[in-house]
Amino acid sequence: MLNLCGRGVNRGPEGARRGMAGKEDNPILKVLERLPISAVIANPLTGRILWVNAHNMQLAGATSPEQLVGRNLLDFVTPEQHGVALRDVAAVALGQSPSPVVYNLKRLDGGITHGQISSIPMRFRGMPAMLSLVADVTERERATRDLAESEERYRMLVETSPDGIVVVTGDEIRYASPALLLALGAERAEDVVGLSMYDFIAPELHRAIRETRRELVLRRLPSPPTPITLVRLDGQRLETTAASTVVRWHGEIATQTIMRDVAGAEPA
Repeated sequence: MLNLCGRGVNRGPEGARRGMAGKEDNPILKVLERLPISAVIANPLTGRILWVNAHNMQLAGATSPEQLVGRNLLDFVTPEQHGVALRDVAAVALGQSPSPVVYNLKRLDGGITHGQISSIPMRFRGMPAMLSLVADVTERERATRDLAESEERYRMLVETSPDGIVVVTGDEIRYASPALLLALGAERAEDVVGLSMYDFIAPELHRAIRETRRELVLRRLPSPPTPITLVRLDGQRLETTAASTVVRWHGEIATQTIMRDVAGAEPA
């Protein structure tokens, strides 16, 4: 039976010495010590840490192996992920290799770092053990969080703006703001998204706009505000001004066009 919640472990001098990184003449440990990522060996039945490499000490904020060896793995996992950790350790105890998981890891100094942990069964000193490789993904997780927050701020700004905003890849409309949908007489995004942008532009302007967009993509320079005539779903025309720039939309090169104050504009 798994007993990862136990704290009565023996961390005497001999146990700590044997668990120190690089202190045993074991070729596997020598390889693990040279890895550019953190490596931890633990007992999958008790959760007790048996060995760590130098990278793991740095990730945990430790200055010596003795600060980590003998402690329980759950000491370094935030409480909300204890269930996931117990599940994965149980899988390793059964000889399985669970899928990698990103954990919120507690450092000795009280800070939180993020590690993607991959674990496999192994033998250590003749006994079943678990090897976990921990890739530090703190910066990646922070960048992902910052990007999500930035996208949410952008979405709120765009969706409350009186300006019409459209994102186009090729000729296809990929996004249209609520103000633009209202100006075009659309009841929902599906009435516009997926159609050609030229379905909503006066035909006599198509040639000039195609040339402007070609230059825009080649030079990557924003276009100045230019008068444009939109065609609503009901066929009525709407006069406004539009300025475009090149952006990336889900990894693709796209153009973003802002049409001034279309929400209150009246059809011609």
